[in-house]
Amino acid sequence: MSCISCQPCGRLNKEETACNWCIQCNELLCETCYDYHQILRITKDHCFLTINEYDQLSPILSSISIHCKTHNKKNIQYYCRNHNYFFCSLCKQESHSDCSDVKQVAELPGQLDSAQNLSSRIESLYKELELACENRSENIKTLAKQREDYIATIQEKKQNLQKLLNDLDLKLGVFERYYSVKTRELHVQLETLKRAYQQIKERKQNIPSLMKLQSASDIYFFLAEMKIKEQQDKNEDELKYAFSKLSDIQYKGNISFKTDNRSITILDSFRFISKSCSFRNQELIQSEVDSSTVEAEAEAIFFDSNQGDCASSQLLNHLEKLQALKLCDTSEIHEDKDTISCLNERVCVFKFCFRVEKKNPNTNITCVDVLPNCNVVLGEVSEPRLMIYSKTGIRKKEYKLRHDPNSIVVIGNSIAVTLKQSVIILSVNDNDDMTHIRKISMNDNCYGITCIDQNLVVNCTVDGLKLVTLSGHTTYMHKSITGKINMCTNSNKTLFTVKQASDIVMCFNLNTTVNSSIRCTKLSGANDIAMDREENIFVTCDQSHSVYMLRKSTSQWCTVLNKAHNMLSPRGIACDLQNDELIVVNSNGKSVYIYKMKS
Repeated sequence: MSCISCQPCGRLNKEETACNWCIQCNELLCETCYDYHQILRITKDHCFLTINEYDQLSPILSSISIHCKTHNKKNIQYYCRNHNYFFCSLCKQESHSDCSDVKQVAELPGQLDSAQNLSSRIESLYKELELACENRSENIKTLAKQREDYIATIQEKKQNLQKLLNDLDLKLGVFERYYSVKTRELHVQLETLKRAYQQIKERKQNIPSLMKLQSASDIYFFLAEMKIKEQQDKNEDELKYAFSKLSDIQYKGNISFKTDNRSITILDSFRFISKSCSFRNQELIQSEVDSSTVEAEAEAIFFDSNQGDCASSQLLNHLEKLQALKLCDTSEIHEDKDTISCLNERVCVFKFCFRVEKKNPNTNITCVDVLPNCNVVLGEVSEPRLMIYSKTGIRKKEYKLRHDPNSIVVIGNSIAVTLKQSVIILSVNDNDDMTHIRKISMNDNCYGITCIDQNLVVNCTVDGLKLVTLSGHTTYMHKSITGKINMCTNSNKTLFTVKQASDIVMCFNLNTTVNSSIRCTKLSGANDIAMDREENIFVTCDQSHSVYMLRKSTSQWCTVLNKAHNMLSPRGIACDLQNDELIVVNSNGKSVYIYKMKS
């Protein structure tokens, strides 16, 4: 804002900086003149704008005049609706004496759109532009991630099929050209929306100043309101058309190979599709992934981290791929009749999966849990750390650890992690930043961990189970349950435990100290345990490449996921109780699979 001089002082050949503007006098005043203005009887009831408010409204005020266009020395007093014209008392007599709809300016504001309605419209458009800009930015990020996935797929094919390098590079070049065109379109849209957003933001900030005009000067208020309304009408019309043209651009494609005795043919197809833009209800990415049809599920997963890419590998045809993605269908599961029952319906439906640390072949995720914001926290041992990912595979934050994480549990906005002979507590803020709170020494190798009533239940391999407060005070011990154990709890303070490489799930009620157990003969090499909102128990087993479920209503075991569902040495498992989802660490600890539970 440029420095503006006081007008009364200027007439005295003095240079003082103005700090206020008198609406009635149309004068810029310095601090001294402003003080006198407020105490003089003739001006003490005048209304003022600060210099910042005046500067914000100056483009509008400078474009309007309160003087009659015909008689410059006369102020505007009347408005003729027949001619849509403002004029003075002389004009009324000379030119508008026969007009049927002439009103005094003081009578007009109540008959036109109120400033409150205009403020509401500006606020609505401001929020809509804000969401639109967020939508464009998110779409750019999503499309960029899809580009990275596509390039990663290309690189895998290049490593295994040297003879097709030139063809693959050509395909990549074509993709990049299309990607460049589509991304450029999105950036152009985003820049246009940002400019409009800034205009509406400035207009929104002017509304409080406009309301001051209403109580001080009818003519200033009415003319300024009409000017802003004219600008708002123009922006709304332009943006209504612009919003109707917005669409979410997404990539669809796949690469496969057809082999015969003489040659290898690359079967490549990709396309960019435009989908209906839905930024107003904030559901952009999941609309396709959440589909319950087998076809949609087949599209949602584009990689299998354990399927060989060699040219000589036998490729599944389309029907075989669809069959492999049917989760928990009606086909028979051959298990021991005394302990394993077969489900006659799906237990869960595949929703999404993503590979963790694609460039790191040694990635080894051992444990998982769900944060209150529904992001997942993963414990990784090849480089000891915790990582937070969104359920769409976007990496958020990580926290380096000194030792391998054995197990994790989320308690509100905190994470508890077992590390060697200690437990550390981390806080998590809204941005998923993790901060160390305290370290609790256990004086024993500790493995599994869960929580009951804001207290930690820690599995010490020699000392047994310990009930520990978040401040580190041990309140209870149960020395009979030892070894490497993973645990989960229900609302009745019943603890469910499974020992590594065991086939027994132990049930231990902390209120009554009553113990019981149930055996699953196929459960060899058990890894992790979790419980859903119906209190059904899920156990991962890496030796059988399966996930088993103990149904609460029948007390019978069933196989939920196995090799037919792309299970390969599943490790950690967790249940998102808010969204009724099952999260499984799969592919030897290298990927995360997400399933929607069926009610």
